[in-house]
Amino acid sequence: MPVGPIKTIPIFKERVWGGRRLASVSGKHLPEARIGESWEVTVRGEDTNRVASGPDAGVRLDRLFSEDPKRWLGVALSRSPFPLLVKLLDAREQLSVQVHPSDGNAASLPGPDRGKWETWVILAAEPSSMLYRGFRPGVHRREFAEALEAGQPQRCLDEFSVTPGDVIDLPPGTPHAIGPGIVLAEVQQNSDWTFRLHDWGRVGLDGRPRQLHVERALAALDFEATAPRKVAPAEMAHENARRERLVENPFYGIERWQVGPGRTTWSESSGTFEIVLVLSGKGKLWVADGGLPLKTGDTVFLPADHSTPELEAIENLTVLRVYPSIPEFTR
Repeated sequence: MPVGPIKTIPIFKERVWGGRRLASVSGKHLPEARIGESWEVTVRGEDTNRVASGPDAGVRLDRLFSEDPKRWLGVALSRSPFPLLVKLLDAREQLSVQVHPSDGNAASLPGPDRGKWETWVILAAEPSSMLYRGFRPGVHRREFAEALEAGQPQRCLDEFSVTPGDVIDLPPGTPHAIGPGIVLAEVQQNSDWTFRLHDWGRVGLDGRPRQLHVERALAALDFEATAPRKVAPAEMAHENARRERLVENPFYGIERWQVGPGRTTWSESSGTFEIVLVLSGKGKLWVADGGLPLKTGDTVFLPADHSTPELEAIENLTVLRVYPSIPEFTR
């Protein structure tokens, strides 16, 4: 019998730049702290999600997957480290200017983590909300190093406004900073490598300046990148739903589904596990042995060994479908 889909318990992370908007945007019940991140699905040692309900309630995902990795993760990933980290972020204040390394850069760093490619889907933004992504045209390494030395890296970075629904893709080597007033969903490689270039003179939760990693960051930066500011979603034909491909890279794929009242077949199997983030609405995910209720803020792990599910919208549903790109993890 196929293993069924499960909801996960989020792991909340206090951040100096965090706030309280994940409660209103995603319906989360937050602890009393400045919550900057809600880790929805990952396996990272002690930072591993647990099952929210059902017969396996409270069980860590790594323990659950180890019982039958082929059925949970798929044959191609059954012997690989868990590849993804999916989270929600609330930036009450501006984040540091930072960059993530590529797999090649990370190979020379200590520990098992690889590089980090990440993608943002904007969930909420103030009218004045801005972010930095990439360099302004013509900026070269020396000019940026001088601006950084002067404490003004922003004069070399591309700054632009965002609105809910925008998709921002961040290949390794792309400098970036999330501006205040933005709530977003983030999909990334399961890596913790972040190199801070500039932190606006801020101190951390412990009252001391946060560590910068300028030398490593400068080595990781890609000054030749030419990707657009925002991703143009690609429409995908599907009955009774608006289906868009947002990102397809060597590490993961992301689709956005908007479903009106009624049922629609979810999708063909990707051959591996999938993660479903409910961005808004109410409904059910139907599988062979019954329906799993869905509401805004839920995150569902859909195992590789699943029958073709159906998505039912009781109220208009908007969800993200996330899946790992198999070839990269089976080389």
